[in-house]
Amino acid sequence: MAFLGLFGKYDQPGPGVDPGQPPKPPFLRFFQIFWRKLSKFVALNLLFLLPAGAAAALMALLYVCPAHLVLVLPGGEAPWEFDLWTWGVVPLPLVLLSPCVAGLAFVTRSFLREEPTFLWSDFWKAVRGNWRCFLGNGLVLYLVGAVLSFSTRYYQARLSQDLFSYLPFWCCVLLGVVFLWAQFYLPLLFVTFDLTFRQAYRNAFLFAALGLPRNLLLTAVFAGAALLLLALPFTGLTLAVCLVLLVTLVFSFTAYLVNFTVYPVIHRYLIKPYEKRGEGR
Repeated sequence: MAFLGLFGKYDQPGPGVDPGQPPKPPFLRFFQIFWRKLSKFVALNLLFLLPAGAAAALMALLYVCPAHLVLVLPGGEAPWEFDLWTWGVVPLPLVLLSPCVAGLAFVTRSFLREEPTFLWSDFWKAVRGNWRCFLGNGLVLYLVGAVLSFSTRYYQARLSQDLFSYLPFWCCVLLGVVFLWAQFYLPLLFVTFDLTFRQAYRNAFLFAALGLPRNLLLTAVFAGAALLLLALPFTGLTLAVCLVLLVTLVFSFTAYLVNFTVYPVIHRYLIKPYEKRGEGR
């Protein structure tokens, strides 16, 4: 049980990095850190799973509500229906979950920088210290997601009859991709720098362009994982494996993967200048 982090001493810091050790290739370092801190990754995932499970349960309760409001609009060969309740109300608990992403971002940043980590206290300290900006980002994500999901599906339904719908459709797709890339950087920006909300967003969108190769790599990895998941046969074994991974590693490993990939971009353009001025955290 101690290996799973349920009763491990996570109020004690882990070992830091040896300053005299030569740098290792990023790919090798990524998996060395992950393997060395595997028990802490599991503990971090279980910690985040508490609020995430509560949000998922609330979303399920909202989804089974019988009073779904469906918007019917003309589109394509038949009227197009958009479930406003499913796309507009059911995701609201994710907004309340967003401050807990601060804990994921802070702890996984400490992992990749190989800094001593007090897992429990560092997680909740990051949540308390950054909940406003993460809650604000959750609201922005909710609004942008609602608008883009409606717009994309609406224009997609009209593609067969209206060629002019291709332009707004692909504009919506492009905006969604760029916004996704900005989200790769925002958690690290929030927990690392004393930036205003607007400054963090401005830098995140700049990094969406400056870190293009890394953004494409992450997008390809997530797309490949989604395709693999869809290709798996739906059996009891695959369902059990997916459930075990969800409970033990999915959230912490995803945060670590994103932060490890984009951190060099942030370090190059922001952390070095901020360290010189003493503004980094």
